[in-house]
Amino acid sequence: IIPQTVTAAGAPTDELLRLGELLRAISATPSTLFAKAADLIRAALDARGAQVVLQGTAATSGVMDARPVLTAPIRAEGKVVGQVFVAARDASAYSLTDATRLAQYADVLADVLALAAQQRNWRKLAMTDECSGLFNRRYLHERLNEILELAKRDRFSATVLLFDLDDFKTYNDQYGHDAGDEILR
Repeated sequence: IIPQTVTAAGAPTDELLRLGELLRAISATPSTLFAKAADLIRAALDARGAQVVLQGTAATSGVMDARPVLTAPIRAEGKVVGQVFVAARDASAYSLTDATRLAQYADVLADVLALAAQQRNWRKLAMTDECSGLFNRRYLHERLNEILELAKRDRFSATVLLFDLDDFKTYNDQYGHDAGDEILR
């Protein structure tokens, strides 16, 4: 057990643990990721509440006042795509250092969100056919049992369509892969 007062590069252990939770949630839904970020920021700044708003989705940790006391933009590719809002503290006012920290957290959150989007894209590429956009064999192996169990439990039918084009390799060899890709599309 590590006491709360132990620090690494000036950051309290609790703050590092929450940052770790945020990074582990990178493959979670955006709302889960936002909630973890709001929780981290609220705790790091000792605020009554923090809210992360991005692309029509918001997550709040603690209690937000009618007006936030601190805000910081979340930027992606030079454009503001979201905002972090922080409520007042119970104990004291915020300092310039706190405002700077919030801006740094907003930058970290932007990087984490970019990584999460990249991971979702890689996962999509790994689970779909490049030409047709349909789910591939890897997806079938990963999800088929889950889908069949859900169908059994909730009593609905599940259908699997498999396509096999006879002698497709011969067509590709004779007319080229571009022509074969057009057929698949």
